[in-house]
Amino acid sequence: MNETTKETVSPRTNNSNWISTVILRLERGHCYSEEISKEINFQILSNVISDILNEVEGDGIILFPAGLINAGKDRAKVYKEIVRHITPLLKMEKRNVFVCIGIVGDQKDGLYGDQIALAIDKNGIQAAGKKFCLTKKEKGYVTPADNYLVGEDGFSRTFALNGVRYYLSVCYDIFGLKEGGIENKNTDVILNLVHCFCPKGRKDMECEEKSGVSSGDSYYARHGFGGASKKWACPVFGAAVFFGRKVPEKWPSGVMWNGGDKSTKYCNYKEISLQPTISLQPTDKFNKNINECTAHIRIYCS
Repeated sequence: MNETTKETVSPRTNNSNWISTVILRLERGHCYSEEISKEINFQILSNVISDILNEVEGDGIILFPAGLINAGKDRAKVYKEIVRHITPLLKMEKRNVFVCIGIVGDQKDGLYGDQIALAIDKNGIQAAGKKFCLTKKEKGYVTPADNYLVGEDGFSRTFALNGVRYYLSVCYDIFGLKEGGIENKNTDVILNLVHCFCPKGRKDMECEEKSGVSSGDSYYARHGFGGASKKWACPVFGAAVFFGRKVPEKWPSGVMWNGGDKSTKYCNYKEISLQPTISLQPTDKFNKNINECTAHIRIYCS
């Protein structure tokens, strides 16, 4: 049974480029296990997209987590299937909306060799990027992109909407964007598709091995989102799965560094919030319960 709960934080504004981050909370199974089938995730995908389009007007971006679609041992090239589920919803709209979604595939030794992000509009895929920055456990198992600027399968890694340029970052890439020699090349907004955060205080090897992320959601937001925003001087938006734990109310899925020269080690959420244009909390937010999964939807309008 689907159920929607809604909280309006402040009146929405008609902005040409709103961004909606979709944070998923899963209680049973695992976000990368076969227990969460593609069909269930496609149902989550279509329900959430429809609800967001009913909530906000104008052009915008819908950002889902990394690895939402799992190709298993097959290569993560299930593009046609994903496009078939998304484009009919977008073609019903006269406005321009992009859906950003992550795929994993080529499973071997408990890891996914393919980790890809797609940006899809009503006409199909417009941008694609593969993870370029690997964790220590992924090296030798995961096939990375050649560098942080290269796209995937003939597509650019960036796309534009109403003159705003967006960059696709796959999970641990957000930490790679802070490294020396990696500079912002004409990007206005970073979109980071994160895999999952596990229960606090528990070392979930499946989470760590497959995504490089465990329970450190605060560390990830401050050092990952905040650090990349500081280095690239632009906003960062992120979406993730919280497995077996609540989604922290104040966890920022929209970040803009305003901590000056302070180290990200000592920053707090207020110093990476999207003030003053956008407050720490999104303009609008609501929850959608679908098949024992709760989608925490936040809509950011400037």
